[in-house]
Amino acid sequence: MSTCLIIFARNPEPGSVKTRLHTRYTPNQAAAIYRAFILDTVQAAKEATVDRHCVACDPPGSEAELSDLVGPGWILFPQARADLGERMYQAARHCFDLGAGRVVIIGTDVPSLPPCHVNRAFELLQGHDIVLGPSTDGGYYLVGLARPQREIFQDIAWSTERVFDQTLERARSLGLTVGLLPSWYDVDTPAQLDHLVEDTRAHLQAGMTDPIPHTRACLSTLDRHV
Repeated sequence: MSTCLIIFARNPEPGSVKTRLHTRYTPNQAAAIYRAFILDTVQAAKEATVDRHCVACDPPGSEAELSDLVGPGWILFPQARADLGERMYQAARHCFDLGAGRVVIIGTDVPSLPPCHVNRAFELLQGHDIVLGPSTDGGYYLVGLARPQREIFQDIAWSTERVFDQTLERARSLGLTVGLLPSWYDVDTPAQLDHLVEDTRAHLQAGMTDPIPHTRACLSTLDRHV
């Protein structure tokens, strides 16, 4: 049974990504930080045990730019023009149609996510219908599917603190078995970026591998504009 990991990524155009960082960084700087997030996410994904690596690209038509960024060995396709739930469903459906038996989707807002969490998600999908990785803001950083499940993506209050609870409730109401991963944190705001840096510093002081080398290198070159 083949496995497929999908990374949801936006083309890192200034002004269209990481806009909540604009209180500290210019649009160009925020785009550079997001570009580094993509690179760190891709690097970690390569360490996970996965048969097929994919990138779902937004906006449609940005596949060439993102392909240059992520490098060879990745399958790129456009995200659907729809809300986040339908975009995730369509991306998963696409990979199931390509022959995947288990599909996991992650975003690029969790650049320090350990590869072991992705591996564990695929393991849990051997005995569960879906897998969720709850994020500390009330959403989820990972969703895994053992088969297409459009209903778990419908009528969810996206971008709110209710996303995880609503999705879990929906899955259980449908009689689906749910595997859960440890919680992790998104990085959208300057305060969350500071937390990422401090968390990484603790890892390095403990002699662990740097989980965000591209992000740390990028931040070392930037000056705050406020």
